[in-house]
Amino acid sequence: MTRRSMLGGIAAIGIMASVLWARPGVVKTKDGRTIEGDIIESVDKPDQITVSAHGAQLSIERSNIASLDYTGNVEDEYKRRLAKLGANATAADHLTLASWLFNQKAYDQARIEATAAKKINPQDPNADALIVTINRQQLLDRTQATGTGATGTGTTTVGPVVTPPKPGARHLLTPEQIQTIKQGEMKTDDVGLKPQFTNKVITRYIDFDNVAPADFATNTPFQQAVLILTRGTPEMRQDVKFSNDPSAVEAYKKIQPMLLAGCATSGCHNEQSKTKFLLFTGSEPDVVYTNFYILTQYATTVDKVQHKLVDRTRPNESLLLQFGLPRDRAQFPHKDVVGMRTPFTSAQVGPYQTILNWISNILLPTADYKVEYQIPSGATTQPATAPAPAGVVPPPAPAVPAPPAAP
Repeated sequence: MTRRSMLGGIAAIGIMASVLWARPGVVKTKDGRTIEGDIIESVDKPDQITVSAHGAQLSIERSNIASLDYTGNVEDEYKRRLAKLGANATAADHLTLASWLFNQKAYDQARIEATAAKKINPQDPNADALIVTINRQQLLDRTQATGTGATGTGTTTVGPVVTPPKPGARHLLTPEQIQTIKQGEMKTDDVGLKPQFTNKVITRYIDFDNVAPADFATNTPFQQAVLILTRGTPEMRQDVKFSNDPSAVEAYKKIQPMLLAGCATSGCHNEQSKTKFLLFTGSEPDVVYTNFYILTQYATTVDKVQHKLVDRTRPNESLLLQFGLPRDRAQFPHKDVVGMRTPFTSAQVGPYQTILNWISNILLPTADYKVEYQIPSGATTQPATAPAPAGVVPPPAPAVPAPPAAP
């Protein structure tokens, strides 16, 4: 069970020349503890940190740290981190800083750093993807905070779409929920997406954003869709639909057959199994998107610590990969099951690398669909809260599938 240790105040300690800084923050360890206090980092001991409060000091190895966040003034910390980058900062350096700012909800500064990364490396799709995510989340936070649409006129914000299962029926995502996921996974380089505009949404957006019709018409249909989705109201976003799939789902469609052959076999995690976790069989769009949603939102507890099946921020820790490795090679091994054959002999085999590349390089770093979906077993997967590292509430003690067998 997670144990929260509240360490308030700042201890008076002797700061040696080797100490880099001491700032208030919160450390979450891999064994479930949450520790607050002064965080001290030292050149002499780069592999650990020290948390100090009330005259007590606790040393923690970095290998045991799940996350470390500083709780001081975000603007001051931003200036400190930016100064530390120096004149030779790479695009990856600015993206790392942008991601930290995004996690702190400092969206304007995050956009500045993501834009700086794009200027250094215009071909980096991660910068575009992060900018789209920042714009979308900023608008979502604003509308949720006010309880209105983006116009501020009292229009009700579109909330989570809930679809209770029908007895005896396959409970799959609805077309509206599928469109929500398409929008949530859209990247600015998904130029192959084909938008369809309904209910005169282009005219409504032009009037709403006070854009000259001739100027708006110079954009491609995809660029027009991006503008409406990132700057329009929630109601406008409902009227932008895509007839094909974003790159994240296109890549997943090549992975799903492997998963169904390995995970959704008889007696494992298919529709006939009694496990809390299941995948649906079939290649129809609603099956593909339902399985995609379940995989990317599902989490469970291993050794009293919650882990995601697909971890966008720590891809190698994804249980979809870890559970497929031999128990003596996995950081988080699958429970011992009689007759189970581990599908990956190592992290270097082709199927493992295919799934790892999908999580690391094709999925967006975070996605917040606002879709609530109840699987037929009665367990509920909850939408992940941006940023992605936390926010998925698992059903009690579910079994999680091993990945497919390697060829």
